[in-house]
Parts: sequence; C-alpha cells; structure tokens
Amino acid sequence: MTTNLNPIHNLIMQHPFATVLTVAFCLIVCLPLLLYIITKITALIKFFKGK
Repeated sequence: MTTNLNPIHNLIMQHPFATVLTVAFCLIVCLPLLLYIITKITALIKFFKGK
C-alpha cells in the first residue's frame, strides 16, 4: 500500500499547486455530475412512490 502511494506523495511535495488544481478540476467536473445523478434518482423515487 505504502509503495503505491510514494510516487503520488512525491508529486504532491514537488508540485503542490498542480495537485490543488487537479483536485479542484476533479471536484468541478464531479459535483455537477453527482448533483445530476442525485436529482434523477430522487425524481425516479418520487415517480415510483406516486404510482
């Protein structure tokens, strides 16, 4: 487990700004997708409960 995380840890230490940007980019991409999925699921639940 630790051997796999070493390169990532080194990358974070060497390029903290790039790492922050990557994490921020992932969040910006994932959040709307997650919200879309959640709203679709809740709409489906309401639809099935209404029947």
